[in-house]
Amino acid sequence: MIYRLRYCNKDGVEARVDIQKGLATPVIEVEGTERPFILSYNNDKGDKSGMFLSSSADIEIYETSDFNINRLKTSNETELAVTHYINNVISWKGFIIPDFFSIEVRNNPVITMTASDRLGTLKSVTLSDLPTMVNIRELAVSCLNKTGLTLPLKTMADFSNGTGINDFFNSKILTQRLSDTKGRSISCYDILSSILTASNSFLVQRSGGWHIINKIQHES
Repeated sequence: MIYRLRYCNKDGVEARVDIQKGLATPVIEVEGTERPFILSYNNDKGDKSGMFLSSSADIEIYETSDFNINRLKTSNETELAVTHYINNVISWKGFIIPDFFSIEVRNNPVITMTASDRLGTLKSVTLSDLPTMVNIRELAVSCLNKTGLTLPLKTMADFSNGTGINDFFNSKILTQRLSDTKGRSISCYDILSSILTASNSFLVQRSGGWHIINKIQHES
């Protein structure tokens, strides 16, 4: 089932929010408040040294007989998928956080929800069944897929030296390096942190994809 909210954003452009639980049918139209979808980013360090720009969205939709807490409630952190579109093009994806539901007690109740890109959950997730050698780009994709979001990875961190081939992201490493001195697997968050540190980059989700962007190239 998809709950679909259509509205015009602050630029007067058509936007929509799809909240999907289970199958993609049926599609039920819902109505949002004057604050239907507010996307925000949080820098993990608060300054230029930050590497993770995690994102979350606050969503406000009027309650109906079809769209209500009883139908939405779940303990599964990836059961309620959110996709935001601008002009029918994906701009952001995430999952509604089960514990972040609230409803106003009024004549026309509003359900308030918070959705997340789940980057923070990577701190407690590790990889398994990796080959002996792994491509750094593929390693980053494998880590990001652990959020539950399947999005393309785009990089603006050009280390090709004019060859047209990004030597850093195409290089391979031994997967035994992904364990600490006691043999424990390193978390996906720490793996990504190492990749971002080595490439002097930050990670952000935007325009329907993950982006690893070199800080110097970004500023220039």
